[in-house]
Amino acid sequence: MFGAFYQSGQSCIGVQRIIAHAQVYDALKGRLVARTSRLVAGDPKDEATFIGPMISTVCRQEAFGPVAVLSRFEAFGDALREVNDSAFGLQAGIFTRELYHMQQAWDELEVGGVIIGDVPSWRVDNMPYGGVKDSGLGREGVRFAMEDMTEIRNLVIRTPAR
Repeated sequence: MFGAFYQSGQSCIGVQRIIAHAQVYDALKGRLVARTSRLVAGDPKDEATFIGPMISTVCRQEAFGPVAVLSRFEAFGDALREVNDSAFGLQAGIFTRELYHMQQAWDELEVGGVIIGDVPSWRVDNMPYGGVKDSGLGREGVRFAMEDMTEIRNLVIRTPAR
């Protein structure tokens, strides 16, 4: 709930798609609906409002708003294919204790970053943060910002022949 709706969902790394294994889908759906139903929606000028209005919801585009689509999967590979079925690829959050699934997600997901055990909005400034596909070009972070603001120059001095 936090990953999807903090900042009224207006975060490029907010949770937008939640793909849950069939064994936990119903329980997760119940908890997610219960938590989100308590959020106050309304006029963004009203201080009691937590989330403002949205005109549509989507599965394969960036909503950049308070929306989370919940779907289920049976096999882990199916979940990875669903993540990749998008023109966007900023970050993905994977909740698993299976080392093989962690490695498979890292190998197969078409995203700029894979976060294991947390929502994709987790980041620190020195991480090479950025996306692939339509989610951007290049990386943010202290080192990358310094490189972007540095003029790389080349000086060649050849010793003349005598």
